Amino acid sequence: MPAGQAQYGVQNFNGDRLRVRNGTIKDFASGGILHFAGYGVFENLRILSNGQGLAVGTHAQVRNNTVANNTGGINCAPCVVEQNIITGNGFGFAGGLHVGEGAVVLGNVIVGNQGVGLWSIAGASASSGYGNNILLGNNAGGAQAGGNLIQLHPNACEPACP
Repeated sequence: MPAGQAQYGVQNFNGDRLRVRNGTIKDFASGGILHFAGYGVFENLRILSNGQGLAVGTHAQVRNNTVANNTGGINCAPCVVEQNIITGNGFGFAGGLHVGEGAVVLGNVIVGNQGVGLWSIAGASASSGYGNNILLGNNAGGAQAGGNLIQLHPNACEPACP
């Protein structure tokens, strides 16, 4: 990476209520979007070929994005993740989609990621819900989803969803 080139496409540690929409974030070594404050909205984006694709903090809304060919896909907690295409991501912090306690994951296409497609790290007394997702070809054909997940509505998984 040339000297002075940004490590992240968008980076925010301090301010809540960040909104990023309608654009392409590509080829950043450390990550496309890093927002560890709360209440972010990330929509209609193409997040391509970065380190971590999208890592966001509490109460984020992640919708209608394509997150592809990053070292890691999407990492958020708690968050709403809906109508995204998550594909071709590596073994980074979130191979496909990595969510925490209280997340809701609806209507996503999660295919061809090197790690597990959807993983929830929610604690034993709390879980994340998922429904209407397509998960296949992740994790070299192994488990497509795991952790503390509750099916809110059927998902299409190959092999079967837990």
